[in-house]
Amino acid sequence: MFIQGLRYGPLPAHETTLARPSAGLFLAGVALLVIDMLSFGPFVSDYTRYLPAQTNGRRLFWAIYAGNVLATVGSCAIGAYLAALLPALGPVAAIGKVSGKWALIIMALSLINADTFNAYTGAFQVLAFAGMWRRFKAVSVTVRLVPFVCVMAAGAVISYLGYTSFVPNLSNFLDVLLVIFIPWSAVNLADYFLVRRGNYDVASFFAADGAYGRFTWRGLLAYAAGLAAEWPFVSQPDYTGPLVKTLGGADISWLVGWFAAAIIYLLLVSLTASTARHDRQVAATVR
Repeated sequence: MFIQGLRYGPLPAHETTLARPSAGLFLAGVALLVIDMLSFGPFVSDYTRYLPAQTNGRRLFWAIYAGNVLATVGSCAIGAYLAALLPALGPVAAIGKVSGKWALIIMALSLINADTFNAYTGAFQVLAFAGMWRRFKAVSVTVRLVPFVCVMAAGAVISYLGYTSFVPNLSNFLDVLLVIFIPWSAVNLADYFLVRRGNYDVASFFAADGAYGRFTWRGLLAYAAGLAAEWPFVSQPDYTGPLVKTLGGADISWLVGWFAAAIIYLLLVSLTASTARHDRQVAATVR
């Protein structure tokens, strides 16, 4: 598609001079890239389970990170170029104009593969939620198939209802995920790298009387505080925070939420050092 775009013709004269984007537009682009990277987390959890235990962690990280970044930046570059080449059309319509219908058909077929993986991951999330109330001793075909079909069906219904405004709907959905996921990722990363340093008793994750109890109140409180800190800075179609106008419309909620959740979590851990130390000792002993 990119090669066909280059052969299609030069960019319009007014597009050849790159103007500096506004702060709001730039941060919106950065935010979408951040949530794109972050949203790969559930997939990593699902598929690394099949790797050998001795897999090199550093190589695994760079393989996942580089592969995701290269794919994202490459596809974004193609879309940006084609959108600039035919500014009167949207990215999808521009692809159809430049490359022909074959490109749209291939893109549609590629989504079947992606949607299958998405439904697989979604089914795992459904089972994880259900596992909070009931432990599945034997994961039968029915237990695996029913959540998969339900997730796939829900995705098909949502797609059918919202396909006419796909790009705005997707952008808005990613913005919502950004608000929800960023404090969660801050607590996870702070706990993993600064508190427990990768030492966990995994079996206790699924046991109410395990090393971590029924819930970890420090993480939940820090997550809630991160969400609360984000709201004044949210800039989305359905809600605009009271402090956004002073920033020229820039959405910095994800930055505020990340630092707020991480700092508050570390403060809570330091104030309850004995409990946190006990958790680390248990996890280290099990490991």
